Amino acid sequence: MRKSFKLFLIFFVVFATKSIAQDFIVLKNGDEIKSKVLEITQTELRYKKFDNIDGPTFTISKIDVFMIRYANGSKDVINSIAQTNSNSQYQNQKQGVVNSDSHQNVQRAGYYAITIGMAIPSGDLSSFYKKGININLGKFGYLLTPNFGISGSWIGSSFTNKSDNSGVFSYGCFGIGALTTIPSQRLNIDFKGQLGYLYGTEKYKSYTTTYYYGGRTSTSSSDETANYKGVCFILGSDLRLSLSNRISLIGGVDYVIGKINNVKISSINISAGIALKFGKSI
Repeated sequence: MRKSFKLFLIFFVVFATKSIAQDFIVLKNGDEIKSKVLEITQTELRYKKFDNIDGPTFTISKIDVFMIRYANGSKDVINSIAQTNSNSQYQNQKQGVVNSDSHQNVQRAGYYAITIGMAIPSGDLSSFYKKGININLGKFGYLLTPNFGISGSWIGSSFTNKSDNSGVFSYGCFGIGALTTIPSQRLNIDFKGQLGYLYGTEKYKSYTTTYYYGGRTSTSSSDETANYKGVCFILGSDLRLSLSNRISLIGGVDYVIGKINNVKISSINISAGIALKFGKSI
């Protein structure tokens, strides 16, 4: 009798231990899986069936799991904002839909920007002209790989004469060249080198003095215009901060240098504006 009681007690302890030591995976459809939970990742749950601990490891998506009841009595409810996003992506994948536009900050291969800022004359220009205005009507870039691509610029700057405010020198430069970028999730750092066509216009007043007999003089003025053409080089760097999947803020510095009629034309242009992103996501 005593021996039978001992056997019954041992059996009861083993059975109770096994019952307590098991985890329960509660699915959203109401089913329960008796298991031993091994690992929980952002998207899935790995476990072994409790009645076959030495058997294969199973994997189930967290999307299908409502709750885990552990052997020690604690619970994990699988319900979060991250799960809602994962569920949306999971459903899209099941339907064969890839919607990259749903992301708030998608980096795209191409951008086109319009910027405005300050132009600082340098070289021969700095001797005659004051700081002016810079407008970039076409700051363009397209990445052929994640780090390298092509770039283009359509830069215009205008300066007034230091001694005569009526005197104005303006130039435009259209360049095309290489682009390299240092990408991140929201911020891109771009470097570019371009070769282009330079055209300039100088407006100034021409004064004529007429001398009369007896020492009397008269002075007259007329507006004159001179046009120039040449080659320009553009070296620049930009920062692009992504605001959405289509829009970025852009700001940068461009150094433009050229030569027309043996006169060195150069300026440092600091500008900022809005960039429109296009092309494939990267």
